Amino acid sequence: MISLISSWPGKEMHSHNYRIPEPFKHQVFVLIGNSASAVDISRDIAGHAKEVHVAGSSNAADTFIKQPGYSNLWMLSMIDRVHEDGSVVFQNGKTILVDVIMHCTGYINSFVLSLFGYFCETFKKWFFPSSQRYKYHYPFFETNGSVTVDDNRVGVNKDGSVVFQNGQTILVDVIMHCTGYKYHFPFLETNGSVTVDDNRVGPLYKHVFPPELAPWLSFIGIPWQVVPFPLFELQSKWIAGVLSGRIMLPSKEDMMEDIKSLYATLEAQGIQKRYTHRMGIAQFEYNDWLATQCGCPGTEEWRKEMYLTTGVRKRAKPETYRDEWEDHHLISQASQDFSLYTH
Repeated sequence: MISLISSWPGKEMHSHNYRIPEPFKHQVFVLIGNSASAVDISRDIAGHAKEVHVAGSSNAADTFIKQPGYSNLWMLSMIDRVHEDGSVVFQNGKTILVDVIMHCTGYINSFVLSLFGYFCETFKKWFFPSSQRYKYHYPFFETNGSVTVDDNRVGVNKDGSVVFQNGQTILVDVIMHCTGYKYHFPFLETNGSVTVDDNRVGPLYKHVFPPELAPWLSFIGIPWQVVPFPLFELQSKWIAGVLSGRIMLPSKEDMMEDIKSLYATLEAQGIQKRYTHRMGIAQFEYNDWLATQCGCPGTEEWRKEMYLTTGVRKRAKPETYRDEWEDHHLISQASQDFSLYTH
């Protein structure tokens, strides 16, 4: 929650409602969040807005970085507070008059039970594969305009200013929240066997099976910060193998022990609950584990290398990384693999 936001006179919105940049021409814009939505919207709007400031929780409190290629785009610390005059004070001490604050915080996917009205009451109680709310995290990369990135905690003042944790204060027109997605399963009745606690869906064995309800209930697509479809395919194969009896799950007790071990490891590493299903580079070890269970090949080495190389290039050249590349040897290896399925 932003300090004093109720008295701040500017416009506050969520990235879900953003469509086009033209309405924000000549305005001072703050985006809260440092993931895909904030990255994309900040670059899109920089060509029209007077200033664009990106406040991210992953940024240090003293952050104030002008983005290469832009004259009006900065990365900052989070907002510390806002003022009634429209100014925003960042944690780095900078104060800016702001027109708009946009929250780039993702969405809650609500599944309405009427969607299942075609099924009998018994089927309604079955779980249908969940829709993943992706919350990809990318460090802010170089772009064609001007943006700032700030640390993530913010406050507002009645004068319209926003105060960031690094002490920066800015008068802002709009605050946009770009802060990720939440899991939400209102149609799912499990009598407490599956819960969502700070975006941790659980308990789930290997992010798929709740021990109390396995194998009859399973989740496809819970992990995030992954290459989604290869992972989903392997999860689906594993589930199909379990349901057909070809693959055996551990006992309920052993599955719970595995889950407790994962939670203990995350806690020991200081990782918060809401990052339980964030995988990143660990996705390939997870994919290989699933592949072993299914008796199928794991992730090809060229695919892993391409994932890492693309991440580096996306940060360096966000506008053109899809069109320009230097990893031709990886493309050649991929083509050789694909040719096995086309001849």
